[in-house]
Amino acid sequence: MPPSERCPVCYAPAKEEIAYIDWMGPVCEHYVVCPNKCYDYSYAYGTTVVNIMIRGHVLTFGWSYTDEDHRPEMDACHLACQSAQKAQLEDYWNLVHGRDSASIG
Repeated sequence: MPPSERCPVCYAPAKEEIAYIDWMGPVCEHYVVCPNKCYDYSYAYGTTVVNIMIRGHVLTFGWSYTDEDHRPEMDACHLACQSAQKAQLEDYWNLVHGRDSASIG
């Protein structure tokens, strides 16, 4: 099995699609979708969009190749992935121990 992209939230092997189009210059399209629906990434026509799902809420980050510095967006994506991981772990803990997450906290 060829190496695949992994979801940065749950580490599941994600569905990955890459397309190269050579029409008036090369264009690359790259899509990564988590099978658990906690993360998706798309790059097309110079624009990157990242969606991270945390308990039914979607955090969307986006930037263009013309933006000079992507570090703030990358840092925010990293923090959102860590938050999604912690939320999933807490939900799993509550499920295993029979606790209702709505009544806690």
